Amino acid sequence: MNHQLRLALAIGMISYFGACAPVKFETLPKDGKGVVTRCENQVCTDTFTEERMVGEGLVDILIVNDNSGSMSFEQAKMANAFTGFIDSLGALNWRLAMTTTDISSPAGTRPDSYLYNPPTAYNGYGALQDGKLIDFGGGQKYLAGSPASTSTERANNNSKFNATIKRQETINCESSGFTQCPSGDERGIFAANLTLQNHAGQFVRPTAHFAVVILSDEDERGISSYNPSTDSNDMQVKQMYPMESMDHPQTLVDRFRSLYPEKTMSVHSIIVRPGDSSCFNSQVGQVAGNPWIRGSYGFAYQHLSQLTGGVVGNICASNYTTQLQQIGVTIQNQVTSIPFRCRPINDDYDVIFTPQPASAVNVTADFSRMVLKIDSALPPMTKVKLTYTCVSE
Repeated sequence: MNHQLRLALAIGMISYFGACAPVKFETLPKDGKGVVTRCENQVCTDTFTEERMVGEGLVDILIVNDNSGSMSFEQAKMANAFTGFIDSLGALNWRLAMTTTDISSPAGTRPDSYLYNPPTAYNGYGALQDGKLIDFGGGQKYLAGSPASTSTERANNNSKFNATIKRQETINCESSGFTQCPSGDERGIFAANLTLQNHAGQFVRPTAHFAVVILSDEDERGISSYNPSTDSNDMQVKQMYPMESMDHPQTLVDRFRSLYPEKTMSVHSIIVRPGDSSCFNSQVGQVAGNPWIRGSYGFAYQHLSQLTGGVVGNICASNYTTQLQQIGVTIQNQVTSIPFRCRPINDDYDVIFTPQPASAVNVTADFSRMVLKIDSALPPMTKVKLTYTCVSE
């Protein structure tokens, strides 16, 4: 057999077996901590390994404070309930920052537009807009505490929170007859999106649970849902203030998962609960004769809380202590959750505890929120290792 024929046969055999044999690659590292990719027959899978020291007990809390007119009474109730809220966090090591619901005008907005909301004296010349963190005094962007905090430290935190949650621009707006005000276009979800995008590095820690508490007597943009049987002004409001991408609950959830795939988030809301007509009527009637100073059902905020396993509170409650304590206990439970970055194949996963607890540990996979919940108490500083495999996107 000549050289040319042998070469042709060899090439043919390689081509034949190459086409028919399975294509298999060895384990390959993938960008991202604890992720390994394997490929076979043109199908790739990612195996994720998440490790968490559950006993760290860290939580970073963002308060989204509606600073528009008509909110001073509700802000005062938040101030009065702060001590109870912190106590309800138990053994957690916490940080707390605050922003407002005020979002500046889109680029190119004309002064005669309803959307015109430039930096002015009423919003701190922009310092109180667009998800920026409010100063607690002396350049301090967040409060911090733990069970080891002294009585003096606790008193200082309480004093600073009281002074900051009660917004002077809100009081000035109300005392001016609602003529010198921050934006009445409440956009709490948009603000939280901007905080995550631009300012979270000022207080968010890599392994801490991220909790958001939204306080607002109106829905996102005043109304995120329209029912013509409830209010003839609803469609007009929605046409004037259309929902944008960063106003939507799912956008915030997706942004968080993209920025922090190894962390968990919960969003809690103190709002006019959808269907609570008594609360709705009391909020609408706060300022007689002014149709634009009004409460509205918090459909978008409720949906965001439901997406993230958060508490939906009642803004009309006479005292906020009980519901803030409920939020605190819920946060404690969520601090021990571990996120799934994707849904595992056949919903299979493995969990290893180090050191192994003396009694059995109950865990629950909640794929609606993409988290593994640890339902049993664990000894401090127990390491949890979660392993699961997904089809690569």
